[in-house]
Amino acid sequence: MDSLPSKDINSFKEKILSEFECQKSGHCCKRPGYVLVTQKEIKKMADYVDSTVVDFEFQNVVIDNGWKAVATPQFRQDCFLNEKGQCNIYPVRPIAC
Repeated sequence: MDSLPSKDINSFKEKILSEFECQKSGHCCKRPGYVLVTQKEIKKMADYVDSTVVDFEFQNVVIDNGWKAVATPQFRQDCFLNEKGQCNIYPVRPIAC
């Protein structure tokens, strides 16, 4: 996926994200792509890392064509992986993972 769809389909975002099922493989963190997030997920992640939502978004979220993402091909390509290849936020990872 080279770019995200336009804002015209933003109303489908929750449905699109709800179709993902975690395979617990870590591949979503190792391959180029988008990890889209909802505001509710951002709040959970911010709480988990003991951060405010504002600070968490500033450091970890990018908006691409109206979609919020914690990883894109150009932004945070390793998402939340640590040096062992494990997800640092696994208990509160986005549904897209």
